[in-house]
Amino acid sequence: MKIYCDGATSNNGAQDAIGGWAYVILDEEDDILFEKNGKLTQTTNNICELTAMIQACEQIARIKFENVTVYSDSAYIINCYA
Repeated sequence: MKIYCDGATSNNGAQDAIGGWAYVILDEEDDILFEKNGKLTQTTNNICELTAMIQACEQIARIKFENVTVYSDSAYIINCYA
């Protein structure tokens, strides 16, 4: 199983910041199993990145899986496993 997740924010951390997040979960044949996205206000880039990952983890916790590979451009997420 593969998880691709991302988040981004305009005006990072400012009062008028608007951010978005999304994830896609693929099976072994690269078919889409789940996808979801959302919007956040008064947020930061890291919060949006983490929201995407948390939402994806909540989704895969509901199904049986053996191996999961996470793809993200967030050093904050990737380095937390190092």
